[in-house]
Amino acid sequence: MHELNIYFKASFLKLEDLYEARKISWGKAIFYLLFLSVIIALPITTDTWTTTEEILHDARVVGEKIPDFTIVDKKLESKANGFMYQTKYFVFTFDPQGKRTEEEIASVSSDVLGIAFLPNSFVVSLPQSLSVDEEPKLIEMKYDKGSFRDMTGKRLRHAMSTMSQPIWMLVFVYLISFIPAIFQMVWLVVFLGVAGMIHNKLSRLSIRYSEVIRIILFASTAPIILSTILVFFFPTLNSGFIQTVATLILYFRTLTPLKVKKNQNQ
Repeated sequence: MHELNIYFKASFLKLEDLYEARKISWGKAIFYLLFLSVIIALPITTDTWTTTEEILHDARVVGEKIPDFTIVDKKLESKANGFMYQTKYFVFTFDPQGKRTEEEIASVSSDVLGIAFLPNSFVVSLPQSLSVDEEPKLIEMKYDKGSFRDMTGKRLRHAMSTMSQPIWMLVFVYLISFIPAIFQMVWLVVFLGVAGMIHNKLSRLSIRYSEVIRIILFASTAPIILSTILVFFFPTLNSGFIQTVATLILYFRTLTPLKVKKNQNQ
């Protein structure tokens, strides 16, 4: 691990020392790749967690709007007037009088998830983004099915007002995010390895591909860490592009002393 620590520091302070990283064992190289993947997965996890929290917040807000109702003889019974309420992620429709059709519900919730309590059924309208034919898809459930038979407005309000993410979900989301992060790291190293070989040929440097990708792996340290930090402040930042360009530049910078020495010996 001492060797990895040396090259980690060199990636920030002394790039020319990264040339020696070409000799590092494959076991340590893979371990370091996983370490960088852990960092890349952080903003993905944070973004997913934040989005889920926003969805649950919307669900709690919608839950507060649900009036008292009961299911009697497979029909929705309520003294409350019908209404429609929209949040960032949901369009909630409560229509015990049957004034709205399923088509109307689908049309107003084409970009978000539509949830509707109609006189005879509970309807979910999926947004166009989740539909194969780009048309809102309706899912209808009759009130005589499953838990609908015993559902009341009070029970539903309580269920939706207490919705939250368990802490284990954060671990699960992180593990799911870690997998694409590994593929991203492998792609970065392999792709820039090819670019590095082209540069080496043009510069007449004799470095094998297996050595190039190990140098690039450590050269990517600073770009990955710094771009990850920036993403937390600027979520729309294209971190992948920054990592690719910056790593390639640092790779070129790592080989500069070697090219200078080669030119002097010619």
